[in-house]
Amino acid sequence: MVPATALPIDARSTRNHGSFMEELQNQVGVVTGASSGIGRATALALAAAGTHVVLVARRRDRLEQLATEIDGLGNGARTAIVDTDITASDAADRCIAASAELGAWSLLVNNAGLDGQGASIEDLDLDQVRRLFDANVIVPMRLAQALSASGSGRAIVNVSSINGKTAEEHFADYNASKAALISLTQSMAIDLAPKGIRVNAVCPGYTATEMTASYLADSATRSRIEDAIPLRRVGQAEEIADVIAFLLSGHASYITGEAITVDGGRTAGWVGSA
Repeated sequence: MVPATALPIDARSTRNHGSFMEELQNQVGVVTGASSGIGRATALALAAAGTHVVLVARRRDRLEQLATEIDGLGNGARTAIVDTDITASDAADRCIAASAELGAWSLLVNNAGLDGQGASIEDLDLDQVRRLFDANVIVPMRLAQALSASGSGRAIVNVSSINGKTAEEHFADYNASKAALISLTQSMAIDLAPKGIRVNAVCPGYTATEMTASYLADSATRSRIEDAIPLRRVGQAEEIADVIAFLLSGHASYITGEAITVDGGRTAGWVGSA
């Protein structure tokens, strides 16, 4: 049987070639780490396309502000809030319950995660490493299992990093977790394909978010980084969100198991003096 998300070959010529965002209307998506940065931008992008969004993060006040902003779009997109640490034992169950309030859960964005310790591998605290892997790898697996079990899943996007493709000094914990997430994405894509669930990852480069604000605020550091990126600037959260929305849409119906790099050319090669 052809999965509901697949497009028959003989339908190619009659396909709607309008905005891919139209294909996200009335879907139900769970976005973790939705209170700021890429997660917030993704929730807004999906809601603007008419997707009903479950907003997941620890900071309820931020989520309530975002829900109000989405309601202000006036396009009928609805929200539900799950204020939790994603590593909590009941986080997946709460996401399932919240999505049921909005309809059949079909989309998942595993965006929430932890940063590395910024220390040489000899100095890493292994308890913190385990916590990082729980957030960056185990939680996406757990939520993917929940979506699969729902029977209505269509697409998953895991937010990895260019650190999952090329190592950064003193970030062995973070690098390894994001590489593991890319590998998990490929495994998910194979295992969930029979259910018609596509799974992809995005690998952002330097992006202006709360996580990067501290070092990008230093003008010398920011100039050094931007001078070495072929497009000569850091990315914006909205630019990552647009790629995520595309991968969730039906216009990416034959893309699964991929890790899409969105980094202004950073991993293609450094330029300038850096």
